[in-house]
Amino acid sequence: MKIGIINYTGGGISGGYLKYLQNILPLLAKHTDISSILCATPPNISLENKLGDIKKLEHTDCLPFKYFRLHKDKALYAKLDQFKPDVLFFPLEHFFQYKNIPTVTMIQNMEPLIDNFPGDPVLEKIKKLLQRRAAKKAVMTTDAIIAPSDFVLNFLVDKWHIPKQKITRIYYGINKIEQLSITKPKKIPDSWKNQFIFTVGSIRPARGLDDLVTAIQHQEIKKIDSLYFVIAGKASSATKEYRDNLYNRIKKSSLLNRVSWQSQLTESEMAWCYQNCLTFAITSKIESFGMITGEALSHNCIIVSSDAPCMPEIAKDAAIFYKSGDGKSLADKLIQATHLTTEEKNTIFSRTQARASEFAWQTTAEKTIYLLKSLI
Repeated sequence: MKIGIINYTGGGISGGYLKYLQNILPLLAKHTDISSILCATPPNISLENKLGDIKKLEHTDCLPFKYFRLHKDKALYAKLDQFKPDVLFFPLEHFFQYKNIPTVTMIQNMEPLIDNFPGDPVLEKIKKLLQRRAAKKAVMTTDAIIAPSDFVLNFLVDKWHIPKQKITRIYYGINKIEQLSITKPKKIPDSWKNQFIFTVGSIRPARGLDDLVTAIQHQEIKKIDSLYFVIAGKASSATKEYRDNLYNRIKKSSLLNRVSWQSQLTESEMAWCYQNCLTFAITSKIESFGMITGEALSHNCIIVSSDAPCMPEIAKDAAIFYKSGDGKSLADKLIQATHLTTEEKNTIFSRTQARASEFAWQTTAEKTIYLLKSLI
């Protein structure tokens, strides 16, 4: 089987999407049913350098996705003519038709598929509208769809009326941490170890950091002098104002000395934060799978998560949930998490280990290959 994988992005790549490709592509390439893979990506991403040498995997360039492109990518079509794929796989919800080759499209980002979030700038709202239209066209015309969670599957069936038999739910895997190097971020004081709440992800309204800032300002949280917060993630040019508003709210509360803003962390620095935080907070208002939730599970974190889709589906009983959008509820749950007994912590640790073990990249790869083969 020859697979064409089209990373039809707008020219960038998120950390979660990169991790998906870094884990899934080597496993696909190793499988005996796959003879070769052609992986097309916009050249500025330099995906080949990020993946390293993978046997049976060939890289080629494609133009970035454009909503109103008038001309097809002639170079990519010529490469596909030469490669002669049996099936095309689009890991993003962007899609184009190539001859009569069967196609599989995966829903990677649920955020644009629902209504805009309060705080989104006008240009961001327009961008999401275009993304939603492109995604809907893709899932309507593709031969099969991969949903990374039951939440995504049910959304497509209930809201967009996609036939259920056209959709396959395939969970992502969770990375193992045994071989991971650990490095403490320089900006985090040594005295904060095991005394900070950690959260990570791009800073935008859908991530729900308003909840965390409200919790930080809560009187009961402020009373705990030895409790600190590490907020990691970058804001785009479109969401810089949103990030500044969060910063100013904390500044007005005279709590900046208890908050460390980390714009960019390496994988080893992330691992240190996971393993040395008191509690990991997930405030997202929506996720397609929640790879950050998976990472927190694998690192055996005490997790306090919003109850927004699809966090309860992924974490199940391995997390403490608060009502999404309710900062006071988050503050209450964070206080609860900081006062757990040793016995209660051990119970949670056993649950995080058990739940993390249920997500394997090998299973993700096997189910993906089965689906691709079924279309040929």
